Amino acid sequence: MKAILDVSLLGQGFYYPKARTGIFRVVENLAILLPEISEELTLYYADTLDLPATLRYFEDNLTSPNFEFANNQSQVSKAKFENSLLSIFSLNSIPQKIIKRILYKLNSHDAVFQDSLLDSSAIYHSPYFPIPEQVQQKKRISKLITIHDLIPIKYPQYFENQTENVVHKIVKSIQKDNFAVCVSEATKVDLLEITGMSEEQVFVSPLAASSSLFYPVFNQEVINYTLAKYAISTSKPYFLSISTLEPRKNIDTVIKSFAELVTQEKIEDLQLVLVGTKGWDFDKIFEAIKVSPTIKDKIIVTGYVPDEDLAALYSGALGFVYMSFCEGFGLPPLEAMQCGTPVISSNTTSLPEVIGDAGILLAPTDRDSISQAMIDLFQKTDLRESLKTKSISRAGLFSWQKYVNENFQIYQKIG
Repeated sequence: MKAILDVSLLGQGFYYPKARTGIFRVVENLAILLPEISEELTLYYADTLDLPATLRYFEDNLTSPNFEFANNQSQVSKAKFENSLLSIFSLNSIPQKIIKRILYKLNSHDAVFQDSLLDSSAIYHSPYFPIPEQVQQKKRISKLITIHDLIPIKYPQYFENQTENVVHKIVKSIQKDNFAVCVSEATKVDLLEITGMSEEQVFVSPLAASSSLFYPVFNQEVINYTLAKYAISTSKPYFLSISTLEPRKNIDTVIKSFAELVTQEKIEDLQLVLVGTKGWDFDKIFEAIKVSPTIKDKIIVTGYVPDEDLAALYSGALGFVYMSFCEGFGLPPLEAMQCGTPVISSNTTSLPEVIGDAGILLAPTDRDSISQAMIDLFQKTDLRESLKTKSISRAGLFSWQKYVNENFQIYQKIG
């Protein structure tokens, strides 16, 4: 079986570390693990955005040099030439950025694939972007797209641009003979409702958290070093929240619940740590922080934190609080559970599928219950220990190897 995998996101992540999001990890694991899964599968790669950058990612990160791209040979040759120019300069240096910008403006970015390879392949799989028109026109090849969420369509109020989001483009691109793999049952239900696809066309394969990045950190010196790096007190316990700072993530409710907790219980030595970059309409989050000078001093906003520091932050926390209104899957709670961190989370959309009975699930608007759950974790050592054990056990049900195996099984069904 020949299959073609769109790996465009890997090129974006090569030059811009902040682009290495959960979806980047999905593509990365598929790209690395699929070739090892079966001798029956011959995997080719495709890029629809920035082929030179994606080639650089492969050259720097894959131990095997035996990878082939489905883009036509002239595009591959031009990309290799561009990389030879860019590699003269250090990564992300000013001269490299200038040359990269010039080359990008000079070139066409319409991907053109080898027709002969499309004609002889069984599967074209896009883990995120719409399937290219050249592929859609080929009737023999089965087209599979991964759907991570349909939140911009289901809940447009949480997005600044309500009609031009990439998710709208993905859904509009789905044709009658396409297949989809969703990351949760909740997302599958949404997809069936929105598109009218049949049950036979849609599969579910839950995501995973990287075992090399998210694990329990027991060394207190490592935890303290990481906390100090982000101006978090090493002598006070803290609750942790990690997400983009935007309305959908409901951070202002977490802040208000925390404020009620420390005010009513008169707790002086407790912190709330908010990790994440600023998203759309984040102002009310910072307005919530200004509730009072006393509360403001107990809330630490770190901004972006690289992956390598997250395990220590998760492991040092009393609990992880994630009261998002809606998710397609919900990777942060799974990352927290894999680190053995007790989780307080919303009981909405896909989150119960991920957390199961290993965390405290609550309505995202129920501030009293959120405050009470935080008090319970703060005061009850036995509760924390019980949830730690359950969290690690629950997280063990998810793995990237399992995810890739399930995707290969889908290939076998539709190829």
